[in-house]
Amino acid sequence: MKIGAVGFGGRTAGVYNEFSKVNPNFEMVAYVDPQPIGKDFAEKNNFFPNKSYSSLNEMLDQEKLDMLMIGSPNHLHLDHIKLGLRAGLQIFAEKPIVISEQETFELAKLIKEYGKERIIVGINDYLEDEEGQSEEITKINEEAIEEQINKLSTLRKERGD
Repeated sequence: MKIGAVGFGGRTAGVYNEFSKVNPNFEMVAYVDPQPIGKDFAEKNNFFPNKSYSSLNEMLDQEKLDMLMIGSPNHLHLDHIKLGLRAGLQIFAEKPIVISEQETFELAKLIKEYGKERIIVGINDYLEDEEGQSEEITKINEEAIEEQINKLSTLRKERGD
Protein backbone atom coordinates (compact mmCIF):
# COMPACT_ATOMS: atom_id res chain seq x y z
CA MET A 1 0.00 0.00 0.00
CA LYS A 2 1.55 3.26 -1.11
CA ILE A 3 1.13 6.21 1.22
CA GLY A 4 1.76 9.91 0.75
CA ALA A 5 1.76 12.50 3.52
CA VAL A 6 0.83 16.15 3.47
CA GLY A 7 2.48 17.51 6.60
CA PHE A 8 5.29 15.25 7.80
CA GLY A 9 5.51 16.09 11.48
CA GLY A 10 6.22 13.96 14.49
CA ARG A 11 2.68 12.68 14.80
CA THR A 12 2.46 11.65 11.13
CA ALA A 13 5.80 9.85 11.42
CA GLY A 14 4.74 8.14 14.66
CA VAL A 15 1.38 7.00 13.31
CA TYR A 16 2.93 5.71 10.09
CA ASN A 17 5.47 3.77 12.17
CA GLU A 18 2.57 2.08 14.01
CA PHE A 19 0.76 1.39 10.72
CA SER A 20 3.84 -0.31 9.32
CA LYS A 21 4.03 -2.61 12.36
CA VAL A 22 0.46 -3.76 11.71
CA ASN A 23 0.92 -4.07 7.96
CA PRO A 24 4.47 -4.45 6.62
CA ASN A 25 3.17 -3.79 3.09
CA PHE A 26 2.72 -0.11 3.94
CA GLU A 27 5.20 2.06 2.07
CA MET A 28 5.63 5.80 2.63
CA VAL A 29 6.57 6.97 -0.86
CA ALA A 30 6.21 10.77 -0.90
CA TYR A 31 5.43 13.84 1.17
CA VAL A 32 4.60 17.52 1.00
CA ASP A 33 6.11 19.61 3.79
CA PRO A 34 8.61 22.47 3.59
CA GLN A 35 9.97 21.58 7.05
CA PRO A 36 9.40 17.86 7.74
CA ILE A 37 9.84 17.75 11.51
CA GLY A 38 9.25 13.97 11.56
CA LYS A 39 12.25 13.38 9.27
CA ASP A 40 14.75 12.39 11.98
CA PHE A 41 12.40 9.82 13.51
CA ALA A 42 11.51 8.45 10.06
CA GLU A 43 15.18 8.17 9.06
CA LYS A 44 16.02 6.35 12.30
CA ASN A 45 13.22 3.90 11.55
CA ASN A 46 14.07 3.57 7.85
CA PHE A 47 10.92 4.95 6.27
CA PHE A 48 11.55 8.56 5.31
CA PRO A 49 10.30 8.91 1.71
CA ASN A 50 12.81 9.95 -0.92
CA LYS A 51 10.29 11.96 -2.94
CA SER A 52 9.14 15.39 -1.83
CA TYR A 53 6.75 17.75 -3.56
CA SER A 54 6.00 21.43 -3.22
CA SER A 55 2.21 20.97 -3.34
CA LEU A 56 -0.39 18.30 -2.66
CA ASN A 57 -1.77 18.65 -6.19
CA GLU A 58 1.68 17.95 -7.62
CA MET A 59 2.11 14.85 -5.45
CA LEU A 60 -1.33 13.53 -6.37
CA ASP A 61 -0.61 14.09 -10.07
CA GLN A 62 2.78 12.34 -9.95
CA GLU A 63 2.23 9.45 -7.53
CA LYS A 64 -0.05 6.42 -7.58
CA LEU A 65 -1.10 6.37 -3.94
CA ASP A 66 -3.54 4.29 -1.92
CA MET A 67 -3.69 6.48 1.19
CA LEU A 68 -3.10 10.10 2.08
CA MET A 69 -1.97 10.87 5.62
CA ILE A 70 -2.94 14.41 6.59
CA GLY A 71 -0.75 16.05 9.20
CA SER A 72 -0.87 19.57 7.84
CA PRO A 73 -1.95 22.59 9.90
CA ASN A 74 -5.53 22.14 11.12
CA HIS A 75 -6.99 24.92 8.98
CA LEU A 76 -5.87 23.05 5.83
CA HIS A 77 -7.28 19.62 6.71
CA LEU A 78 -10.63 19.94 4.94
CA ASP A 79 -9.09 21.10 1.66
CA HIS A 80 -6.58 18.27 1.80
CA ILE A 81 -9.31 15.73 2.60
CA LYS A 82 -11.30 16.92 -0.43
CA LEU A 83 -8.29 16.59 -2.74
CA GLY A 84 -7.46 13.12 -1.44
CA LEU A 85 -11.02 11.84 -1.71
CA ARG A 86 -11.38 13.22 -5.24
CA ALA A 87 -8.16 11.38 -6.13
CA GLY A 88 -9.76 8.13 -4.90
CA LEU A 89 -7.60 7.73 -1.80
CA GLN A 90 -8.19 6.42 1.68
CA ILE A 91 -7.69 9.30 4.12
CA PHE A 92 -5.99 9.27 7.50
CA ALA A 93 -6.36 12.67 9.17
CA GLU A 94 -5.07 13.67 12.56
CA LYS A 95 -7.51 15.40 14.84
CA PRO A 96 -9.04 17.85 14.82
CA ILE A 97 -10.18 17.00 11.33
CA VAL A 98 -12.05 20.28 10.90
CA ILE A 99 -12.02 23.54 12.81
CA SER A 100 -15.50 25.04 12.50
CA GLU A 101 -19.17 24.19 12.37
CA GLN A 102 -19.27 25.06 8.67
CA GLU A 103 -16.39 22.68 7.96
CA THR A 104 -18.15 19.99 10.00
CA PHE A 105 -21.15 20.21 7.66
CA GLU A 106 -18.86 20.11 4.62
CA LEU A 107 -17.14 17.04 6.02
CA ALA A 108 -20.52 15.38 6.60
CA LYS A 109 -21.37 15.93 2.92
CA LEU A 110 -18.06 14.39 1.89
CA ILE A 111 -18.69 11.37 4.13
CA LYS A 112 -22.13 10.94 2.58
CA GLU A 113 -20.69 11.21 -0.93
CA TYR A 114 -17.57 9.05 -0.50
CA GLY A 115 -18.49 6.77 2.43
CA LYS A 116 -17.43 6.80 6.06
CA GLU A 117 -14.95 3.96 5.54
CA ARG A 118 -12.78 6.24 3.39
CA ILE A 119 -11.81 8.55 6.28
CA ILE A 120 -9.87 7.40 9.35
CA VAL A 121 -9.52 9.81 12.25
CA GLY A 122 -6.20 9.90 14.08
CA ILE A 123 -6.25 8.96 17.74
CA ASN A 124 -4.15 10.85 20.25
CA ASP A 125 -1.84 8.34 21.90
CA TYR A 126 0.42 10.80 23.67
CA LEU A 127 -1.42 10.69 26.98
CA GLU A 128 0.14 9.02 29.97
CA ASP A 129 -0.61 8.94 33.65
CA GLU A 130 1.15 7.53 36.70
CA GLU A 131 -0.43 4.08 36.30
CA GLY A 132 0.90 3.60 32.76
CA GLN A 133 -2.33 4.60 31.03
CA SER A 134 -0.43 5.14 27.76
CA GLU A 135 0.09 1.38 27.34
CA GLU A 136 -3.68 0.78 27.28
CA ILE A 137 -4.23 3.73 24.94
CA THR A 138 -1.55 2.36 22.58
CA LYS A 139 -3.22 -1.07 22.63
CA ILE A 140 -6.58 0.48 21.75
CA ASN A 141 -4.93 2.49 18.96
CA GLU A 142 -3.25 -0.60 17.51
CA GLU A 143 -6.60 -2.41 17.49
CA ALA A 144 -8.29 0.58 15.83
CA ILE A 145 -5.55 0.83 13.20
CA GLU A 146 -5.74 -2.90 12.45
CA GLU A 147 -9.54 -2.67 12.13
CA GLN A 148 -9.24 0.22 9.68
CA ILE A 149 -6.58 -1.61 7.64
CA ASN A 150 -8.87 -4.63 7.40
CA LYS A 151 -11.74 -2.40 6.27
CA LEU A 152 -9.53 -0.80 3.64
CA SER A 153 -8.36 -4.19 2.37
CA THR A 154 -11.96 -5.36 2.06
CA LEU A 155 -12.96 -2.17 0.25
CA ARG A 156 -10.05 -2.52 -2.19
CA LYS A 157 -10.99 -6.16 -2.91
CA GLU A 158 -14.60 -5.15 -3.55
CA ARG A 159 -13.43 -2.45 -5.98
CA GLY A 160 -11.03 -4.88 -7.66
CA ASP A 161 -7.92 -2.84 -6.80
